[in-house]
Amino acid sequence: MKKNAIQGMSIRTKIIISLVGLSLISLAAVSTIVGYQIHKELKQQATHQLISTVKQKSIEYNLKFQRLAEEAEAVADFASEQLQRNESLTTLNHKILMPWVNEGTGTGLNNGYGSPEISLRFQSEIPKIQRIGRMLKGIASNNNLIADAYFSTTYGIFVGDTDKQIYGLEKREAYTPSKRGWYKLAIEKNQTIWTEPYIGASSGRLMVTVATPVYGRLKKLLGVVGFDVLLKDIKKDVLAIDTGFDGYSLLISNNGKALATPNTKKGNENWDQQFKAENLLKTDNSDWNNLVAEMIKGNIGSGEFKDKETHFLAYAPVNALNASVGLVVTEKSIISPAISILKWIAAIAALISIFALFVGSSLGNSISKPILELTHLINEASTGKTKLEPIGTKCKDELGLLADAFNRLTKSLKIALDMKMKS
Repeated sequence: MKKNAIQGMSIRTKIIISLVGLSLISLAAVSTIVGYQIHKELKQQATHQLISTVKQKSIEYNLKFQRLAEEAEAVADFASEQLQRNESLTTLNHKILMPWVNEGTGTGLNNGYGSPEISLRFQSEIPKIQRIGRMLKGIASNNNLIADAYFSTTYGIFVGDTDKQIYGLEKREAYTPSKRGWYKLAIEKNQTIWTEPYIGASSGRLMVTVATPVYGRLKKLLGVVGFDVLLKDIKKDVLAIDTGFDGYSLLISNNGKALATPNTKKGNENWDQQFKAENLLKTDNSDWNNLVAEMIKGNIGSGEFKDKETHFLAYAPVNALNASVGLVVTEKSIISPAISILKWIAAIAALISIFALFVGSSLGNSISKPILELTHLINEASTGKTKLEPIGTKCKDELGLLADAFNRLTKSLKIALDMKMKS
């Protein structure tokens, strides 16, 4: 090993490491504090925004579906009045569907529906039912949410808002209104109800129905009014909600069934088969299940769950539909501004590190170079050499003073040695 060689880290290296290390530690501390604060603020703001959005949608949907329920009830009142009129009325050019009789008495008139005996029996009722159909047509034409509007008497005479609807039903075999879910549920609950999703008999499409019973004097049941709303229309509107983040929206019935989600679609079920709606209370994700359980209680709130990554769910009730609307967004999209800021901090840290490296190198050289020169001269002087070049430095700091003192010392030693040799 070279004599008096530096062992371990040099002063220059220590200065560079100290400057770069301090700058990085400072920036790391600042970025951690700033990142945490921004992350916290963004989550709070996002939660507030999501809840505000979902509450607004809740109000909007409540008004829409409440209006449908009220219009169904208005038709029910009109139907009750019509069916209890005593005067004779003329028939209208509005098609109706007579009861299914192919497996009963009489000969079917339209693919098994109706018979001469039934037509004669309900001769006075048919014009009244046709007028209810005209009322349904007027209501449906002024509300784009209504796919089909209809009324069925307790005897099974059915009228819709359009003749097309009746033609569609005539192609079905043994269609009996009183056996359909919307009819049975309205009677069972004895009030206006919303059904779960099912396949419409006329259109074969996935829908939900608002239905209400029609009563006459002494609470005599006269029939049921129903309005169909296509699930694709609800889904289209629900999924169009702008969350402001990367995510999606959904509508869940109060028993946990999916009414509208990105995955809700009709399977291979026929019109006379029950639609198997996805039960969002029974998934493999327990955090999600717990949130949905809170959601369908009719509460307004939010929570988070993990599914590969962290998500947030904000929800609010749609009481008119016996459902709740929810917005799901990823945490990543919420905190993306914080990530961008941290990237900027990292870039600044890299620039500061380069600057600190340059400053540290320059400062280290300005300190270590005079010290190394001084060390070299001292080593030379220790061997008896007197012809030593003075240390050149422009510094006025401690190193400058040390260099000047050493230069004076070498001059004094040289003079002393010269005098000694002369004597």
